Amino acid sequence: MDYPLVLEPEGDAWLVDFVDVPEAHTVVYDLNALQKAALDAFDSALELYTETKRPIPLPSSKQHGQQALYVPTTVAAKIHLYNEWLRSGLSKRELAERMGVKPPALIRLFNFRYRSRVESIEAALDALGKHLEIAVT
Repeated sequence: MDYPLVLEPEGDAWLVDFVDVPEAHTVVYDLNALQKAALDAFDSALELYTETKRPIPLPSSKQHGQQALYVPTTVAAKIHLYNEWLRSGLSKRELAERMGVKPPALIRLFNFRYRSRVESIEAALDALGKHLEIAVT
């Protein structure tokens, strides 16, 4: 999952904005640091979405020559899990009960900075009647 970025030169730095996540912004002075800085800004924006219980936008297509943030697989899976959970209308407690886990275990699945096991994400999706597919591109 790649989120397109808009980079604008500003003196000796680059201003970085996300095409699909307007809440995410960062500044980099070295393009070699772009992915790390963009992921940090992205993770912070995801916290805003979860705090306000809004769906997380999925990425649009990257245009030719455009930079993009590569989102780690577990974070991408958590984005889909979070959006499916919102669509379900279930409370977190109800989802935890369906999964047979205690609520704190479920809370970690919605923390995008915590690198959960894929099996845990799959179990939560299964409890929502969904499944995870992975593709190599």
